[in-house]
Amino acid sequence: MSIEKCIKERRSIRHFKHKPVDMELVRELLITATYAPSWKNGQCWEFVIVQDPEIAHKIQAAVPEGNPSYAGILEAPMNLIVIGNPEQSGDLGGKQYYMADAAMATYAFMLAAEKHGLGSVWVGWFDESLVAKAINLPVGKRILGILPFGYPNEEGTFKGRKALDEILQLDKY
Repeated sequence: MSIEKCIKERRSIRHFKHKPVDMELVRELLITATYAPSWKNGQCWEFVIVQDPEIAHKIQAAVPEGNPSYAGILEAPMNLIVIGNPEQSGDLGGKQYYMADAAMATYAFMLAAEKHGLGSVWVGWFDESLVAKAINLPVGKRILGILPFGYPNEEGTFKGRKALDEILQLDKY
């Protein structure tokens, strides 16, 4: 699958088959994610794979029931908790780069998962303190997202994209 096809055809998947994902494949996906760019090569991301149903229930309790991905947290065989370490990254002009760095690694993971027939969705609406408690997160680190992932039990929908003319300016805004 070409990178363009992978990017254009990836969809947010919120419902998953009850089929385990091989841990060796997960390790491959995570290694791919670590090749994402980061500010000054800080690589300030960390990950926790949650496959224990008891911990998954605690994570789901941190997500509002109105979140479209709520059910997927328990349906997915695994949840990837994306962690950023602000102390390993820079802050320039009030921009904390650990957030962008971890986001790029997460997207690399999502694309690699797509290439291998796995679906995922980035969950960003959650109570960070509850997730941190569930995974025993050390003080000073931040949880940036929860990614339920596994074999899709739905197609996902394409919601369209803005036309390039709506978002592109040349030379000046």
